[in-house]
Amino acid sequence: MVNQEEILNQTHHYNLNFSTREIYLHSYILGEEESGIEYRMATQFLKNIHLLDLTNNKNILIHMQSSGGDWVYGISIYDAIKFCKSSVTILAHGEVASMSGIVFQAAKKRVLMPNCEFMVHRGFLMLEGGAATVQSNALWNKKTDKKMLEILANRCVNGSYFKEKNMKVAQIEKFIDQKIKKFGDWNLDAEEALAYGFCDGIFGEKGFETIEKIRK
Repeated sequence: MVNQEEILNQTHHYNLNFSTREIYLHSYILGEEESGIEYRMATQFLKNIHLLDLTNNKNILIHMQSSGGDWVYGISIYDAIKFCKSSVTILAHGEVASMSGIVFQAAKKRVLMPNCEFMVHRGFLMLEGGAATVQSNALWNKKTDKKMLEILANRCVNGSYFKEKNMKVAQIEKFIDQKIKKFGDWNLDAEEALAYGFCDGIFGEKGFETIEKIRK
């Protein structure tokens, strides 16, 4: 049996409650700013989810709070969730933005807290080096932006807004792209995110009233 002290140690030091199969996915504070998704966060998460997946294939609940972060480390988290044998539920707290919004789409069930904010935008690009390097990095950034739109559109296709308009994935990609071009940061509240299909439900609403229900 795991005692309370061991549970606290797991949760605060490893962001994992092994006995309940819950992972806490959040950033580490570096200096005065929240760091977003970075190497340490991704590496610890990969260890945690693989450990739980090797133990059995019962539901894994991820509590996520992140303002975004690095594409490379974020997509490694996305892939780990996507190819996990266990069913994965993500319950998002506070903010799902930028790269964390992509990670969110990997879960079988995506749930927002009622006051959680959702934001999507294009990735930022730092251009340094010679002309060839700059051109290569700009082309790569376009490729990752396209992948972002594909990931979002493939989950949004079941959103009520797009279903009513009978829009296909390619049309949804164009729609999201136009919104980003218009707003830069496209911000949505939980109800709007649900309507567009960025999430499956809002915690506390019908079918999503309890932790037990969202883990089924």
